[in-house]
Amino acid sequence: MTSLNLPRLETIPTLLKFGQTTFGKIIFVIIFSTMSCLYTERFVELFVALSMITLLPDYRRPLIALTSLFWAIRFPCFERDFTWFSRHLPMSGDSYYKLACLAAFFFLTSLLIYLARRFPEHWFFRRPVRNLLIFYIGSLLLASHASLPTHLSWFIWLFLIISGKYLWFIAYSLTDKSRATKPFSLTEIFHFQPFWGSSNVPYPKGEAYLRKIEAKTSYELAIAQIKGLKLIFWSMFLLFAHMIFRQVAFGDVGFLEPFLAHFPAIPSLEMAIQASIAGRPFPQHVCWLVLIFNFIDKIFAISSNGGIIIATCRMAGFNALRNTYKPLYAKTIAEFYNRLYYYFKELLVDFFFYPAYFRFFKNYPRFRVFFATVAAAGFGNALFHFLRDIDLIIELGFWKALVGFRVYLLYSLILGISIGISQIRSMNSPYRKRSVMSTLLVLLFYCLIMVLDDPIRSRTIADYATFMLHLFVPYSR
Repeated sequence: MTSLNLPRLETIPTLLKFGQTTFGKIIFVIIFSTMSCLYTERFVELFVALSMITLLPDYRRPLIALTSLFWAIRFPCFERDFTWFSRHLPMSGDSYYKLACLAAFFFLTSLLIYLARRFPEHWFFRRPVRNLLIFYIGSLLLASHASLPTHLSWFIWLFLIISGKYLWFIAYSLTDKSRATKPFSLTEIFHFQPFWGSSNVPYPKGEAYLRKIEAKTSYELAIAQIKGLKLIFWSMFLLFAHMIFRQVAFGDVGFLEPFLAHFPAIPSLEMAIQASIAGRPFPQHVCWLVLIFNFIDKIFAISSNGGIIIATCRMAGFNALRNTYKPLYAKTIAEFYNRLYYYFKELLVDFFFYPAYFRFFKNYPRFRVFFATVAAAGFGNALFHFLRDIDLIIELGFWKALVGFRVYLLYSLILGISIGISQIRSMNSPYRKRSVMSTLLVLLFYCLIMVLDDPIRSRTIADYATFMLHLFVPYSR
């Protein structure tokens, strides 16, 4: 969401001086931890972790590594993908498999990064991300279709689930420009999936970026933590606004329920699509409200979740850029994409845009930008989400899961082409002024295309086209 013009507290000398004292640091951590209890049950662990990291800045990296390792074991980020195993494993000791796979993963990943630093000119490490993805996809195909002993198959799938969550962290480590001179450190591995939170998308990027934004002095730490406190307050406001929005719009259970008992709730997007497929679509104006409310709901979710993660990262001593910054101010399709989900956009740029841009169509500058943009926002976007949904690959098999991914492939293709055209237009007129009409057209585009974003895999393109048709053609019952 767009942000308020909050005062620049990090520039107030008195507050900066207070933040550099031991007492001030403790107060900052207490305020932040108190706010965190509104969105997580881990606020005690978070208070302990931030207190140690704040008061012992010389040991920041080892403390972050230990805390992140503790988080990985105590609150595994890949637990959702273990549901397949909980349904199919006939043994009670599957937790030992998980720990064994986690240990094997950290060992093999450490070895891989060590070899990348030791032999940077080896053919595998000259294009490490491409080779890493080929190896991972090949392993998925092997696990999906090879006839392997049961226990070996379980172990491979568990290993692939864990590796999938860390895949893009590994990619950042392998492409670190200082890898040829910087010695390998085990703490770097334990910075993967850091305790401040992340998805499969690294927040905020990789180790090289963390080194760049890390607070080196008490003054820099005070700035980062004040900005972290500002961001957590803004994120809490967004969380509260999101909760109220869902209660009013969709009839979610909450404290407003007694006041909204007779207030008509808007159906969810899934309900509206299902009604269209069944031949009983909602009235046209309701379908448009569903579309708009679904868009607002997603913006709220991305803004608040990303804000909480980056706020915690700042409290740990890293002055990271925000993940979402005033998306409603965007005047082009490309600018909105950059403002909405910055770190995912950066992942696509680093691993798909730049390789395509520096390799192909060097004599055609505009088409070069267009092609690289489609490679990133189109192909890279689709590949990321396909590999993310490993639970579907486990259940359906690799090829059936790929067929079920056809709607998202269409979404990625449309998005990539649209952003590419937007980039070319920006090259032709770089000083375009923002207007209300341009912003509304950008928002309308994303309202429409988000219907295809992260769809139910059992549905076809025709199912979504049916709903889209009802937006523009009135349906006669």
